[in-house]
This record gives sequence, C-alpha cells and structure tokens, in this order.
Amino acid sequence: MKQSGQITPEIQMKAESLVSAGYQRLLTYEHPGGGFSWFGTQDPKPYLSVTAFGLMEFADMAQVHLLDSQLIPRTQQWLASQQNADGSWTGGQTEFFSFNTSTLRNTAFVTWAMATSGYTGPEVSKGLGYVTSHLSDAEDDYTRGIIANALVYAAPNSQATSEMLDELDGKKVVSGDMVYWNPGDTHGSFHGAGDDLKVTTTALITQAFIKSSGYASTGRAGAGLSWGLPRKNGPGATFGFDPRGPILGPGHPCLVRPRPRGDRTGVGH
Repeated sequence: MKQSGQITPEIQMKAESLVSAGYQRLLTYEHPGGGFSWFGTQDPKPYLSVTAFGLMEFADMAQVHLLDSQLIPRTQQWLASQQNADGSWTGGQTEFFSFNTSTLRNTAFVTWAMATSGYTGPEVSKGLGYVTSHLSDAEDDYTRGIIANALVYAAPNSQATSEMLDELDGKKVVSGDMVYWNPGDTHGSFHGAGDDLKVTTTALITQAFIKSSGYASTGRAGAGLSWGLPRKNGPGATFGFDPRGPILGPGHPCLVRPRPRGDRTGVGH
C-alpha cells in the first residue's frame, strides 16, 4: 500500500497492531525446546508440518515486524534435528489435520520452508537430494507444486528445477485466458480436496512460476492468478483449505497465505 500510495496513518497503525497481536499469539503454540503444534503444549509434542508452516510465517513476518532474534534460528534448528540420515523428513504422518501426507511431501515442504527462511545449513541440500531422487514418486500436481517450490527456492538454477517447471507447464488446463492445475482425486496433506485443493494446487504452482526467473515473465503466473483470485473466500481472502498452498508473501501485497477454515484456535490464524 505504501508503494501504491494507498496507505494512511490509520491503516498502518491497524495493520501493525494486527501483526503484533498475531505474532504474540503464534508464540503460544511453541513447545519448550522448539517446534510448534496446532494447540501448543496441549498437544503431546511439536508437529513437523506445523513447525515448517510456522517458519514460513515467521520469515514473512520478519520483513514487516521485529521478532525475537532467536525465534527463526531456534525453529530452523528444531527442523534440522528432525531430518533422517537419507535427507528426508518423515514427520508424524497421522498428525492432526495431516491425514494424507507422505515422506516426499514432507521433505519437499520442509526443504522449501528452510530455504525461504534463509537457512543455509547442509540439511537443505540433503533434503533436495532426497526430493530429486524420488521425483517419480510424485503422482499428482499438488505434490509436484510443493516440490516445485522447494526447487525454485533452494536450487533455482538447477536442471531439476527447470524440468519440473516445464513438466507443470505442460500439465496446465487452459480456460480462456486463464490457466489452472487439477490435482485429480488426491487429498492434500491437510485433507483438502475437490475445488479447494484445485485452488491450492494452482496457488502452489503459480507461486513457483513467479519465483522462477525463467517463467516469471511468461504469463503463466498472471494467468494462474486470474483464475485463482476470483475464488477467494470472502473478506479473509482465504484460498482453499490446505495451508501448504501459499500464494506469495509480503513482497506481493495483494495476496495471502491460505489457512484451514473452521476451528480458528490453532496455528495459522
């Protein structure tokens, strides 16, 4: 809004107040020793997927709000400690709201979260190694969308990144001057399905195209946004059910990270 000249002192004050309140609330979901879960210490342990999602949120928030200087490093280190020797992140694949995840999805998602938060430790390259050696296990465009984001954030100039984006470009569905991606019959990692997951899948892939230097100016991203924007849900501008489908961070101020609907007491709200 500053860039477009629409900001006012009242709007800025309200926005900063909301960000501050949201930050303080998110901190209540952290477990002693690091890691986050949907309901904080009411849950028996931190959840891998929730912690990675939280890391993305904190990395975004740090661009507009002062954070505890140890929060992001502490969260990164907790995630790093959960990595397996083969570079994968398994996580609890029966976590609350995580009924349909997989090791490949979890590994790609955590790799993406670590890379987008600025982590440069060896766990990122190990995660990428696992993902690229298991690309044939990706059976749907939702999973490929998560993988594409891990690749464009952690290895933007690699051949694997280029090949994944080319593959996804070939799978787009053209609808007039818009495009979208169809996840098929799969369910998302947080049980999203149907039209919700179609929006999430399109969001994921659009995000990857925008981040990619090779595809950012081709029109794919704009066509995906043209399809997704009218499908936002009411004044909250929530895209779909599944929180693993963010469209853009604060560097792109017209869009938001989607979050689960319904119960608004957990992380992500």
